[in-house]
Amino acid sequence: MAILARLKAGKQASYYGVLRVRILDRYLLKEWFGFFNAIFAVLLLFALCQKWVSLLSKAVAGELSLQVVSMILLLTIPELLTLLLPFSLFLSLLFLMGRISVDNERIAMHTLGLTPFHLLKVILFPASVVAAVLCGLTLFGMPRIQHFKEEYIASAGQAMMWQNRVAGRFHVTPDGNTVFYAEKHNEQEKVEEGIYIFEAPKGLPAVGNPWEVVSAKAGYWSYQNEQSPYLILETGWRYEGVPGNADYVRLHFDRFGRKIAIAPIAVPELRRTRLTKNLIDSHDLGDTAELQYRLSLPLAALLLAMLAVPLGATQPRQGKFARLLPGILIFLFYLNLLSVGRRYVESGAIPYWVGLGAVHLLVILSIVTLWRRQFAR
Repeated sequence: MAILARLKAGKQASYYGVLRVRILDRYLLKEWFGFFNAIFAVLLLFALCQKWVSLLSKAVAGELSLQVVSMILLLTIPELLTLLLPFSLFLSLLFLMGRISVDNERIAMHTLGLTPFHLLKVILFPASVVAAVLCGLTLFGMPRIQHFKEEYIASAGQAMMWQNRVAGRFHVTPDGNTVFYAEKHNEQEKVEEGIYIFEAPKGLPAVGNPWEVVSAKAGYWSYQNEQSPYLILETGWRYEGVPGNADYVRLHFDRFGRKIAIAPIAVPELRRTRLTKNLIDSHDLGDTAELQYRLSLPLAALLLAMLAVPLGATQPRQGKFARLLPGILIFLFYLNLLSVGRRYVESGAIPYWVGLGAVHLLVILSIVTLWRRQFAR
């Protein structure tokens, strides 16, 4: 009976011990989640405000509308996430480690028999979630989003060039064949005043082919075809001839319709817009460097999480923010090494089989060194 009672007591103690550990794990995850949300929200708001200011200058200049600015801002968010997610994860873990160290909670955990590796196991769960999100973004989402963004910016810029014109400024079609100028722009009546249109020769070679110049007192636009706006000119002159020759044609008109032909913009395929499967099949060094960089960001999130545990462990008198500045510098140094390594792989200065793995190996050695220094005592 004594043995059974002892075994029963042991099972109860084991059950309550596991329960306490689970409660502690949930507590740590809850604290981390609060830090992560606050840091991520502040960083995202700061980055979006900075991007908004840069785009707003183009809107003021008439190059983009507010609707286009909002859309570009929305398409920029996934690109910001690839940097803000690992940065927010790293800073939030530093805050968490600093707080439990200052409040002596790490010592209490050690008293309960919980080693730093148990803390690492808890931290690796959110780090794995962030790494999975980054993997989906960098490998599958970002190339498609970037390609759509480039197409949208090109088409929006072309449309805005004619729909939101600025008086006193020359506007050139993407093919460079037509130049439009208006002295005044009446927004209420949708009327242009003091119009000049210069059109280069359509045939090739351009030498010897006639140029065309049209001037009008006023005019208004008709957008029956979005790709080719139609301009109705009133009271003006049309000149056609070869520059340098006196035999040119001069015609006066009271009303003249002019179609501004705008060729569709072909968006070039950029390396950052290429699909991951195309990068894998490619033997180009630039594509190899881009693929390694895309894989590096999810891996960096995991390594930064493992680095945050020993780096954020401080003494109670040091304060919970003692390792914040070193952490920011380490993250920036890590990110710059990845960017420099990508350029070196692209140029062939570093063998592709070494690639960005050397940067990650350096971080792994730093993690091992810090773990031995902080916890192997």
